[in-house]
Amino acid sequence: MNTQHTWSIGKMTLFALFVVAVFGVYKFSLQEVDAADNTTTATSTSTSSNVIDKSLLAILDRIDSIRLDAGVFNDVAFTSLQDFTVTLVPQPAGRNNPFAPLSATSQTTTKPATSGR
Repeated sequence: MNTQHTWSIGKMTLFALFVVAVFGVYKFSLQEVDAADNTTTATSTSTSSNVIDKSLLAILDRIDSIRLDAGVFNDVAFTSLQDFTVTLVPQPAGRNNPFAPLSATSQTTTKPATSGR
């Protein structure tokens, strides 16, 4: 059997698998969009929105009734917890403009990273 012939069959097989995979992803993404459109259409009617409003209010009522026992903070297991906080040292953040030509890096200065605190 000719090796060039088998090589081209292998390439064609890979190409066909690639096309099938792309089609599958495309089809799957369209089904998600259609499902989202159907959900939006269903919830836009007044009866559906009333049901959703009532279920949301019921959930909010259940959340409002949750109470935390402050005695947990006096428990031995809680008080024996240790803080392993690591202080981060500010590091250079890189170039001001990562899309600038590399020759421009000597003209710009780097700023140290700032903490979010």
